[in-house]
Amino acid sequence: MERGSSPSFRRRPESSDLKDGIGCLYNYGLISNLREVRYDRQKEISLKYKGKDIGKHRVDYLVESEVIVELKAVESLHKIYEAQVLTYLRALDKRVGLLLNFNVIRLKEGIQRLII
Repeated sequence: MERGSSPSFRRRPESSDLKDGIGCLYNYGLISNLREVRYDRQKEISLKYKGKDIGKHRVDYLVESEVIVELKAVESLHKIYEAQVLTYLRALDKRVGLLLNFNVIRLKEGIQRLII
């Protein structure tokens, strides 16, 4: 788990460190604001269906080992994005997730909290 103040985040992130394209900017902006908060970035998780491993996915952020944060920059948050976060919550046995859409005029309009 990393802290936002770790030396690796004082440098400018490489494009391979973050999502490609415009998502890279939002990802970098978020990391630069997570100063004293512990988080895992691009945490790999295994998904199972009926007890069988069906593949690996990456969670954008797991904050303080409790909150899943998934970043998007899309026209609208479709139900599939909610399903994605809910799946990650179940896979990691967590209760709270945030779905952040940066493609909005005011960021508070792009925040969706999901609880299971």
